[in-house]
Amino acid sequence: MNKTYLLVFGLLFFCQNVDAQADTVPPVLVCKQYSSIGFFLCNLSLSVNDFVDSLSDDNSPVGDIKLGIRKRCVGNGFPENKDRVHYYDGNDYGWQTVEVWARDKAGNISIGYSSFILTEYLGMCCLPGNLTGIAHTVNDETIDSVKFNIRGQNCLADTVDVEGFSSDDWTFEPVFQSWEGPSRPGYDFTVTPSKNDDPLNGVTEQDLTLISRHILGIEPFDSPYKIIAADASQDGQVTSLDIKILRNLLLGNIDQLPNGKSWRFVPYDHKFPSVIKPFSAPFPEKIEVSNSEDPMPSYFGFIGVKIGDVDFSADPN
Repeated sequence: MNKTYLLVFGLLFFCQNVDAQADTVPPVLVCKQYSSIGFFLCNLSLSVNDFVDSLSDDNSPVGDIKLGIRKRCVGNGFPENKDRVHYYDGNDYGWQTVEVWARDKAGNISIGYSSFILTEYLGMCCLPGNLTGIAHTVNDETIDSVKFNIRGQNCLADTVDVEGFSSDDWTFEPVFQSWEGPSRPGYDFTVTPSKNDDPLNGVTEQDLTLISRHILGIEPFDSPYKIIAADASQDGQVTSLDIKILRNLLLGNIDQLPNGKSWRFVPYDHKFPSVIKPFSAPFPEKIEVSNSEDPMPSYFGFIGVKIGDVDFSADPN
């Protein structure tokens, strides 16, 4: 009797587990396709339900299927707790693609895509937003003629490579007239500033004296930016080699610093692990933006350090 009971129980338990594990079929998701969708008052919010044409599943009631939506290339994995996408300005004109996700109770996932042209009702001219790039000295003076290079790639391997937009006008606004890259979410991209003119700017015998006193331990630098400025060789340390390079620059024996650099830039919000050992860990010289950021950052601020100028006497203009 006991053996028969155990056998029946075991078969039932086995069958129940087989049934519980048997659902490997994802939901059947069909997305609506639009030719165009229009802005109104420069503000548009689209629901996941706007894009679901039909939805079914063999083992889950439709009401138990979880839906999610995102702009294509913005983030990875199921878009948890996201049932809407938002478009706000002229950066979003043109072709757009949204991802619609469906997940049944067993965790099976289907992904559908809907592409459309985003247009503007009433011709109200939803202007694109600005990206602002600013570089200041340690003394909080604005540095002129900084070039901001922008490089990016999205999940479809579309790339952008925009070089040389200047900070003279304090914004990247001209980019938006012709560029549909990182102005939209969905791109991993970097913003890298550079300014490589006038390597002698701010470099004097006084700087060489201060660097020498730092090396000898007589008067060590108390700022990470002074130490970065003293590293003329850009090898991550301050030695007599840096004095030799700067002296050759002052004497006219060389006309540029190593790597052709005159300035180095650090994101303004970077925190050095040690203010007296800024090279103990590599410090960033660009700002990196993830494809999951939506909306994307609009401000990119840097602190500029003139190489060789440890007393911060360089003219940023």
